[in-house]
Amino acid sequence: MSRTDWEKERAELEQRLEPFTRESATGERYVIPHPAVARFARAYDRLFRYGLERGWLGGEPVPA
Repeated sequence: MSRTDWEKERAELEQRLEPFTRESATGERYVIPHPAVARFARAYDRLFRYGLERGWLGGEPVPA
């Protein structure tokens, strides 16, 4: 794949992702994940925090 092909493919992908792209407060662009991915990440985070509170991950329990 030549460089021009790669650049054309990247431009096409950026154009397709434009409706899902946001800009952070620092000016960095990011793509909003699919809602199912976001739900999974929140559930995993809650489980991880619950494990920390209970002391399941080793060490002393961390207060909430």
